[in-house]
Amino acid sequence: MVYQKVRLYASNVQNQTMVIWGAISTCILPVLYALLGACAAVLRAFSKQVETRTFAPSYATPARFIIAAIGGGIVGLFNNFSIDQALSLSPLAVAFLIGYAADIFFSFLEGSMQNLGKSKSI
Repeated sequence: MVYQKVRLYASNVQNQTMVIWGAISTCILPVLYALLGACAAVLRAFSKQVETRTFAPSYATPARFIIAAIGGGIVGLFNNFSIDQALSLSPLAVAFLIGYAADIFFSFLEGSMQNLGKSKSI
């Protein structure tokens, strides 16, 4: 009887842990990786501007972090990225790339929306 109670408790703890870690890995980590990519892009731009002595503070930097967080959240929703059967990308790698190149990601989304609009009108 005691063994069954201990086993049920351990099973419940294991299930709760799996839910928590699953939520962290699919929802929180892609956003953090995208923010890490945005940090890398901002630091790269900053170092280039300091090197050429053209640094000017910009209001675009916080917007870049917000865009990266949104992109990372989107990656968390879609977690299966495969180009073909032999090549597949980790969602965290895609999130980092989206954070690093947020402007390219959003131009891709805008182009996709324009293509969808053209196919509906035909």
